[in-house]
Amino acid sequence: MVGSYSFDNLFPKLFQVSIQKEANVIDMTVREVSEWVWDLKWRRDFFEWELVILGDLLQALERTTFYNGVNFWV
Repeated sequence: MVGSYSFDNLFPKLFQVSIQKEANVIDMTVREVSEWVWDLKWRRDFFEWELVILGDLLQALERTTFYNGVNFWV
């Protein structure tokens, strides 16, 4: 969540093309050297205009603190 909004509400177009709708946050990351990086999976390539939204999502994820426990898209 960002504030009181869930990511699926903030980024509905991306949520529609995600193949990880039920995934935990840990399932959407991979360990590379000394850091975790996002491993988001999509059912199709993005249109040009969707790349801007993807950038917004990645910025929101960078600013979000995740806690131990269950973390989902929603």
